Amino acid sequence: PSEKDLMSPVLWICHAQALADAARTLVEAKPSNALPEGFREICHSQYHAIAIMLVAYSIETCLKALLILNAGVDKFISQEQAYRTHNLQRLADFIPDLTPKDRAILQNLTHFSEWAGRYPTPGSTKLCKYSEIDAISRKHGITAGDTFSLASKIFGVAMAELDDPE
Repeated sequence: PSEKDLMSPVLWICHAQALADAARTLVEAKPSNALPEGFREICHSQYHAIAIMLVAYSIETCLKALLILNAGVDKFISQEQAYRTHNLQRLADFIPDLTPKDRAILQNLTHFSEWAGRYPTPGSTKLCKYSEIDAISRKHGITAGDTFSLASKIFGVAMAELDDPE
C-alpha cells in the first residue's frame, strides 16, 4: 500500500476499534494466577493498567483518524510531525462539548499511553505522576464507566464524520 492508502481514516478507525475490543477482552477476563500469592495483587493492577493503555491507544487512534478526515490525507501527511504525540488532550482539542471531566479523563489516559500501561514506573525523576493520576481521578470522580463513555463519545464523533464528512 502507498503512504496515502495507509492514511485511510477507515483503516485508522478499524484499528481503533480493534484496540478497544482487545481492551474489553482484557477487562472481562481474569488475569492468571501463575504468580505466587504475594505477587498477584501487584500483577492484577498492572494487568488493568495494560487494559487502560489499550483504551488510551484506541482513543488516540480514533482522534488521529478524525484529524485525517478533517485535514485531508495530504495535509495530515505534511503536518504529521505535529500529531506524533500521545497527549490525548491536545489531540482532542477540536472535539466539541468536552467537559472538564472529559479533559481530566484524557489527561489521565495520556499517562497510560505514555508509560503507565507500558512500564511499572514513569522513571525515577517523575515518580509524582502516580499521585497526579490519583488526584485527578479523585477531584473529578472518574470511574471506568466515565472513561468508556468518553471513548464512545469520541467514536460517535468519528462515525458521524465518516457518514457525513462535510
